[in-house]
Amino acid sequence: MSQRSLTAKKSSRAVTASRASDSVTSSSSLPGSNVMQGKPRSARTSPRRKADPLTVFTVGYEGRDIADLIALLSTHRVETLVDVRLTPISRKAGFSKTALSSALADAGITYLHERGLGNPKENRPAYRAGEKIARRRYLAHLLQNGGDAVARLSDIVATSATALLCVERESSICHRSAVADQLGVAVVSL
Repeated sequence: MSQRSLTAKKSSRAVTASRASDSVTSSSSLPGSNVMQGKPRSARTSPRRKADPLTVFTVGYEGRDIADLIALLSTHRVETLVDVRLTPISRKAGFSKTALSSALADAGITYLHERGLGNPKENRPAYRAGEKIARRRYLAHLLQNGGDAVARLSDIVATSATALLCVERESSICHRSAVADQLGVAVVSL
């Protein structure tokens, strides 16, 4: 083998090794790569861009106060909170529609209520209990009554860092996880 081809081969190996090393060491710095791990958007190296994979956050306020919720949303750079409760009232201070909307506005976060995404009252206990039939009932309800709301939500998620809010802290027992699944984007539970 000539000296020239040997040098080219070594150079090629070095570039390949360097690229492999770069992909291992810097994959976490790629825009959007740490979103799936639930890391805050502030940990990213660049702001959200259209080319990034879309993500929707889900959050429950159970066990939190309004200051904790706003701090959590701010940490993840959420711009829009979509309330997916059927009826946006709460006995917990700060979580009824008017108070919540006002507190979020003060923090620079847009509040929207999408009643069409709410889980009917009679379906909630079974859904919280993890009954598969309750999830199927909710999905049928969503298909029949929530198509427009899902379309609006999809548009919002495409243009704004968005979180879906409901009561239950654990997303697996809340219908917001089913709503998020309808969007076809990455989902991160906070």
